[in-house]
Amino acid sequence: MTTLVALTAVLLASGPVPAAPAEPPPPAPPASPATRAPPAVVDHGGAGSARVRMMDGATGGFGAVAAIERVKNPVLVARKVLETPHLLIMGDGATRFARAMGSRDHDPVCPESRARYEAFDRRYRENMAWSVAR
Repeated sequence: MTTLVALTAVLLASGPVPAAPAEPPPPAPPASPATRAPPAVVDHGGAGSARVRMMDGATGGFGAVAAIERVKNPVLVARKVLETPHLLIMGDGATRFARAMGSRDHDPVCPESRARYEAFDRRYRENMAWSVAR
């Protein structure tokens, strides 16, 4: 402990640490289907669902939504959950909560995600038919 106190005294006596020269941030990569995250996860039924969580660093409050469907900005819904006594609202309850908070109906599935799901579903059905026929 004495060593720590002595080291602290030396550091305080030496004055402030000079700031490192500021460097400009690297340029952001262009938004493309390869670098852009899909706005929603397409589930087995073909519907788009999302999950969002957020925490207020000042208060430690937490709010989240999961399996929320047909909402344009689920992060705004999670923010509203943060203002309630609840921590997590999911599924149909989350969607109903979003509507009660004023969120309008919106299909969040982008064309790329829809095409990936349809290709997967087609391959899945072909494989199931092949395995049943054997």
